[in-house]
Amino acid sequence: MKRLPAIAFGALVAATLLAFFLTQAVKSNDAWLNGNPTPIPAAFNPVGGRVCQSKKDAEGNPTWLNYRQTSLSVKLWHADTVSVNVTDNAGVPVATISQGRSLQRNVPSVFLWKGFENGGTLAPDGTYFFQLKLVEQDRTIDLTNAPITVMTHDPLAPATSVALTPIATTTTPTTTTPTTATPTTATPTTGTTTAATSDATATAPTTTGTATTTTVTTGAVVLTPPAGSVTVHFKAGPYRRVWIDVWRTGLPGKPVLVNKFRVDPTSDSAVWNGTEQNGTPAPAGTYLLGVTVQDLACNPGTYPVVVPASPGTTPHAGVTVRYLAAIPPLAPTPAGSIATVQVDSPTGPYDWALRMVGKGKVLARGSGSGATGTGAGALSVRLPKKNAGLYKLTITAGPYSTAVPLVASATGARAARARVLVVLPMLTWQGENPVDDTGDGVPSTLTDGDRIALERPFALGLPVSFRQDAALISYLNSQGYHFQLTTDLALARGVGPSLVDHWGVALAGSETWLPSSLAGSLKAFVEHGGRVLSLGTDALAGTSVLSGYPSDPSADAPRTSDVDLFGAKHGPLTKTGGDLITELEDQLDILNVAPAFSGFKAFEPVEPPAGVKASLAGIADGAPAVAAFELGTGYVVEVGLPDFNSTLAADVDSQELLNRIWQLLAK
Repeated sequence: MKRLPAIAFGALVAATLLAFFLTQAVKSNDAWLNGNPTPIPAAFNPVGGRVCQSKKDAEGNPTWLNYRQTSLSVKLWHADTVSVNVTDNAGVPVATISQGRSLQRNVPSVFLWKGFENGGTLAPDGTYFFQLKLVEQDRTIDLTNAPITVMTHDPLAPATSVALTPIATTTTPTTTTPTTATPTTATPTTGTTTAATSDATATAPTTTGTATTTTVTTGAVVLTPPAGSVTVHFKAGPYRRVWIDVWRTGLPGKPVLVNKFRVDPTSDSAVWNGTEQNGTPAPAGTYLLGVTVQDLACNPGTYPVVVPASPGTTPHAGVTVRYLAAIPPLAPTPAGSIATVQVDSPTGPYDWALRMVGKGKVLARGSGSGATGTGAGALSVRLPKKNAGLYKLTITAGPYSTAVPLVASATGARAARARVLVVLPMLTWQGENPVDDTGDGVPSTLTDGDRIALERPFALGLPVSFRQDAALISYLNSQGYHFQLTTDLALARGVGPSLVDHWGVALAGSETWLPSSLAGSLKAFVEHGGRVLSLGTDALAGTSVLSGYPSDPSADAPRTSDVDLFGAKHGPLTKTGGDLITELEDQLDILNVAPAFSGFKAFEPVEPPAGVKASLAGIADGAPAVAAFELGTGYVVEVGLPDFNSTLAADVDSQELLNRIWQLLAK
């Protein structure tokens, strides 16, 4: 009998414990909520939210989600009246979503929050939670395990950088000799390289046994698809999606998006194999690799923020795609001597042919082995003897072709008889040449106000103005004029022919930029009795300081003036409206036999300095397109007629004008 109280007490304790655990189970969310309600989307932008693609449905079709609001779907195990609030991170209610909605058992009900607090103010960016109040159960459930994030600011996309993807190669170093300009085949001196190299400077290949390695230092990464690839590095972040953008820059007009591919949003790198969106190898040119991201609220962010990017704002994000390139000498080569051209032909062996401009006949031809490493191979081309001349060197490797100009200065008696020095605009040729010197994915040009390297390949083959410049040289040769030939870069450095022993100087094309030291020399030359002819528009108002010779020659960002170096003022290119270019006044007796010009659709007005004695030709309203004027004891003639050089082959009026000016230059 004594055991009965003990047994009864034990039963009471057990019942009490069971009741406690049952009460705790009833108090848990699982006892009231059918499932785990989760805000969809968990992050949103109530101001600029977008409708974005979400997960695919059961049939594999994409679904779309509105990121301007968030929603919560609730099902209860037992029917009840529900009020819904949104609380801040401290648990304080900031928005009332529902003040009492009747929910049936196991019937879902959706509650929306559009990101506004009670009173209509926008909720600040931050973390929030849904709060459920079960009225009949007198129970509050805070969904602290399912936060909501308000994100109204676009993410700052991570900056990128580009590196060559390592390629395991084994090569055997060989010794070769330069190619010479003979009809027989010879092999150029080349280093052994990987399929992609640095565009600006690279260390010489280091040979260890039979393996050759390349160390890239500065400049753009150079890629030759389909060989090799580049690795794009970026900072990982809490993104829902990440894409790599491949922009082709350096073309006329706006950059072109040629490829865009998704990458793992948790990664910090991706590989581009040098192809466009359709899988074909990208054309030769300059490319900028950027990043587009979507944050958890589907807000977009891009790097760079603006395309085209300003030069220097996207360091290490550039890739140069190259299949064939050549770097000609910056200075003239004496006629009969060897011109050395640096050739980069990573796709294999190449053939070359030399022609004089305006002539179809091949003067010399040969072939060379393709470059397979850093640094271009040295191609040696012997130029014809005696005469000054401008030549076109064409290089072909399989389906790829490029061409570069070669300049020959006269030698011997022909040089002694030349009273006029013709100057080719090498600085302008390179200043307009869209090559990425720095590796930022944006071409470095004087046009854009950049500092440029001078010893670099012509990205588009022959320079833009080459046709016009070549037309003048062809005409002078066809008429038997005696002249000496050089480049503005050589003349500025005192290499090759100089101003000494020449009565006149003819600037063959548009000298948009002159070396600053040459600008001063030319002005002094005229003031002390020399004569200068400038052929081409948009000329003589820009200068650039040269530096870095001889190892790394460069031209600084240009400076421009409202007047050119001789004091003349140039107006904007103006349509002629069909009017004739004719003599306006001729105080210097230069234009007196020149008839009216027809066929020019536009001209650049050229106003000489005030108070000087001048000869002018222009349209009837008095705007001069050709201006000749005194400066000191010398003369300046500026021709503001686009394509004037091209008209020399057939236009009698242009020929007569040039003949009159030439007489002035050669006096």
